[in-house]
Amino acid sequence: RVWHGSCAAIVLRAVQLGLFASPRRVFLNKLHNLRVGAAMSANDEAAAGCASGETRFVDIAVNLTDSMFQGEYHGKSKHSPDMAAVIARAASVGCSKLVLTGGNLESSKEALDLAKTLDPAGGSLFCTVGVHPTRCDEFKDDPEKHMEMLRELIRGNLDRVVAIGEMGLDYDRTEFCAADVQQRFFALQLQLVREFQLPMFLHMREAREDFLRILEECRDVWKGCSGVVHSFTGRRCSSHFEPS
Repeated sequence: RVWHGSCAAIVLRAVQLGLFASPRRVFLNKLHNLRVGAAMSANDEAAAGCASGETRFVDIAVNLTDSMFQGEYHGKSKHSPDMAAVIARAASVGCSKLVLTGGNLESSKEALDLAKTLDPAGGSLFCTVGVHPTRCDEFKDDPEKHMEMLRELIRGNLDRVVAIGEMGLDYDRTEFCAADVQQRFFALQLQLVREFQLPMFLHMREAREDFLRILEECRDVWKGCSGVVHSFTGRRCSSHFEPS
């Protein structure tokens, strides 16, 4: 089943990874305002996060690779890096499992490195691997080589990589990548879902018909795997895709 938005229920191998004690306790919820307050040192906050209690939420779309977590906004340094503080504050309110979003090959590597660095024990931070639709031009020079590099990254880190993506279509920002290129490499990335039997971390803006068409045409590729449409436009009923 492919779910959309915050109603995504059992996704990202939650049960297999031990993120939840049972499916009934799955509450996928985006937490906001985690960046408010930073009284403790980064080390103290990281320790507090590791010592936090019961998991109540899992944030499945954490963009820690964004430069703002290094204190940079629009090219200007505003504060010191505060990733550890953000993670600790999330844990303090019961959001102790985070999935870091990969947006292309390099940011997927960065997300993986951050997960390993900030959570050496491997119980709290996980990541996705994939190429966002607006960055699919990166496939064009050598699609098979690019796919193989994605495969190698996933294959060597199956204890951390919990989904394929963020992938899909974004016709709202075709100035970054043409629609036909997005379509081609969205379909290509779905092969990784079949190869690794991982859930899909999907993205769709202003592209409903082509998005659903590609999912339908590739049904045999992803059949049996779950997923979530993290970003979407359109009505709820028009965004829900129910496989047979």
